[in-house]
Amino acid sequence: LVQTFSWILFTAVETKKLRDELIEPVSISGLVTADGDPPEDGPQRPLFLELLQPWFHNPVSALALCLWAQQYVLATELVAQIAAFEPTLDLLKQLDQLVHLIESPVFSRLRLQLLEPKKYPALLKCFLGLAMLLPQAGAFNILRQRVQVVQSGLLLEAQCPDPLAAAVAEHPLAVSDADMVHLLERFDRITSALSQA
Repeated sequence: LVQTFSWILFTAVETKKLRDELIEPVSISGLVTADGDPPEDGPQRPLFLELLQPWFHNPVSALALCLWAQQYVLATELVAQIAAFEPTLDLLKQLDQLVHLIESPVFSRLRLQLLEPKKYPALLKCFLGLAMLLPQAGAFNILRQRVQVVQSGLLLEAQCPDPLAAAVAEHPLAVSDADMVHLLERFDRITSALSQA
């Protein structure tokens, strides 16, 4: 049941607002007690925490939820926990489906974050852990290709620590930082209006 709900959450157009709410920053400290329940007199828990415990009934769905909510350290820990499971055909099939879901357009934000491994090291570690869990087949090859792209990004970063500064130096008519912020804000307003139309 959780697997079905998870699939609907991440693939249906109708659940976009829920997915957006899940991306909102979450601070887990103080929002759960030692037994995982919300404190009696505490603040309302974020949607991520409300969904996470029921999602634990399907570990791969819980992993997908953590990846979507950018809880990469928790996702990495879940991969380590999943590694202790008996590798059943059903588990391997779900992990394969997760990799294909990560390759879908809805997870493009996550894939772009792979290009910043210094900023998101737990994400990279999670991907490497997933690759170690999968047999060397289709899904494994997809993850391997993603990790190779990350390696290229690390090489580029080593050659040029600040690519934006290098771009400005290469191109005298490059957009200034202040203009960049203004242009990106305008881009966000326009694209937001288009998506609501």
